[in-house]
Amino acid sequence: MNTSAAKIPFSPDDYLAWEAEQPFKNEYLDGEVFAMSGASDGHNTLAGNLYLQLRNHTRGTPCRTFMADMKLRVEVSNAFFYPDVLVTCSPSDRERPLFKSDPLFIAEVLSPSTEGYDRGAKFAHTAASRPCGNTSSSTLNAPAPSCSGSMVVAIGFSIPLGAMKRSS
Repeated sequence: MNTSAAKIPFSPDDYLAWEAEQPFKNEYLDGEVFAMSGASDGHNTLAGNLYLQLRNHTRGTPCRTFMADMKLRVEVSNAFFYPDVLVTCSPSDRERPLFKSDPLFIAEVLSPSTEGYDRGAKFAHTAASRPCGNTSSSTLNAPAPSCSGSMVVAIGFSIPLGAMKRSS
């Protein structure tokens, strides 16, 4: 769960300048800044595996895949978030080194401490940014044919990490 890190309202430009100087990541929502909590081994493993699969899939295309440290600008909510995985194919996003605002795919790995926020407010804000509203709160569904192909996904994991060991 994120906790409030600043009470003085920031403009988006003030936030970007301030955040560049911070030792830790902070999300921004309509003038307020929220410190990000750290992620577990399982969270990072799942996000990393998803990133690798998507990166391999988009290799040789104009699409770029980002993991955890790239900000997502959600203009309709006056917000910046750090999704776990983000894919963009937008020419305008290639021009923005600090954030992306036209993602094709957004994924959040759910964990017990952040699931409520990720499935609730963060999911609603990121889903509202997508023109076709193609979202899934549990699975990677194919985009609807009438849609531009954008997708927001929340991925949960409930398998104990010890159960994922390879058998010899």
